[in-house]
Amino acid sequence: MTRVLFLVPAVVLLLGAGEPTTDLDQFQGNWRFLEYHSDRVEVTKERLKAMKVHIKGNTLVVSDGTKEEKLTFTLDPKQTPRAINLREGKQPELPGIYELKGDTLRIVTAGTKRPEAFPPKLKGGYTLLVLQREKK
Repeated sequence: MTRVLFLVPAVVLLLGAGEPTTDLDQFQGNWRFLEYHSDRVEVTKERLKAMKVHIKGNTLVVSDGTKEEKLTFTLDPKQTPRAINLREGKQPELPGIYELKGDTLRIVTAGTKRPEAFPPKLKGGYTLLVLQREKK
């Protein structure tokens, strides 16, 4: 009887230890904006509060309650820093970098060239998104 009680937790741990989740898996779900910085577009605090992101598969939809932007993306977590390529419709691909820590996702783009680091090391011409995963 005592042996069985010790085996149950071990079996539960083994069954729960599946494949590690990928970055793409961790991107999935609903996110809200914590920060948005760009020298090209100014976003008011009110609009920032209304902005949401929904990620399903490799599609990212940004909404502010009145309009939506749909983008597709690919990830390369093997690069340092981790790379993301975003595309809206038939527009040229927008290379960027990302950092995923728990429920916080940071994405930086800088035009047609992939950024090498996160701000404050970047100078003008970049866009920084800081997103927080919404709790279910």
